[in-house]
Amino acid sequence: MKKILLSALCAVFAFSGFNAEAQKVLKPIKVERHDFAKEDAKYQADVKQYTQLAEAGKTIPEELWYLESPDGGPYDTVGDGDGWYNAGGPSSVTASSHLAPQGKYTYEAKCAHDFSLITPWCEGVEGNGIGEWLLYKFETNFQRV
Repeated sequence: MKKILLSALCAVFAFSGFNAEAQKVLKPIKVERHDFAKEDAKYQADVKQYTQLAEAGKTIPEELWYLESPDGGPYDTVGDGDGWYNAGGPSSVTASSHLAPQGKYTYEAKCAHDFSLITPWCEGVEGNGIGEWLLYKFETNFQRV
């Protein structure tokens, strides 16, 4: 009788999707503070190296290509603020479409820029959304984006 009961119990666990691996307790990872000063120092050093190489007519190494602006030099700031968020951000955010409100939630274009993970912009057309877009407008003299 015990063998039958044990066999039946094993069968229930096997067919119910029970997985001993899934029962492991996950340990939280260590979250470290971001060192903005270190990141800024690296950026400034990269700009200096880029400028020196460009002025000498030398080839810019691939790891510095991220600094290349459309006008051929390293990106720089224009206007007020140290970033487009601190300078006031976009003057408007619009979209080609948005999903209709669902209960207390809305999915308008402004949701893409409200710093909330629970209020996304969602396109609102039939199909998979290919061709839908967001448009951010900035006042003149703002820093490059």
